[in-house]
Amino acid sequence: MSLRSEEVDTEGYAADTTPYEDWGSGFAAIHARAQSLISPLGADELTRAPRHDAWSVEQILEHLTISNSAYAASMTRAIDGSAHSSRSVSSSSKPWKPTLVGRLLRRSMDPSSTRKLPAPGRSRPGRSVAPGSLDRFVASNEQLARLLERAQVAHAANERFASPLAALIRLNVGDGFTICVAHSQRHLQQIERTISAVRSASPTL
Repeated sequence: MSLRSEEVDTEGYAADTTPYEDWGSGFAAIHARAQSLISPLGADELTRAPRHDAWSVEQILEHLTISNSAYAASMTRAIDGSAHSSRSVSSSSKPWKPTLVGRLLRRSMDPSSTRKLPAPGRSRPGRSVAPGSLDRFVASNEQLARLLERAQVAHAANERFASPLAALIRLNVGDGFTICVAHSQRHLQQIERTISAVRSASPTL
């Protein structure tokens, strides 16, 4: 049965559902893609930036890890708070509705977007990154996947929290999952371009 246009929000999710399965599939695909892209790389391919003003693969991974971990911490507090809130069962079971700011952030991070976005200062990696950047990123992605399971049990997708990277911005937990999936997908595409550029500059790699 097809859905009428008014029953689908602009992100492509059915308006009467909360897309836990879509988010979970997103985290699983990110895990698989990161492993296949990055596990075969040598040390030089991980650490070399294609330009002086660009990040290396390990710096991109570190940026994602910092961002994922910050979102997970803020969302955890929101989910924990939902267990002690005075909301009715019917209210907590309402389908997720993205906030306006969350919707705009998701669009800005869409992997198909060509617009360059500056990373918030607190999520920027240092010039040097400790070994294990892939393992740390995978762990942060798995942390979000586990948090998703908790959010589904608690019906917490509409719980609000302050953005960990911009305190004046208020999001909900569903926004957070949507943003984290899109953010990782966008940067995995950046990693593909970075690997290609580094190999083109050093054909012997």
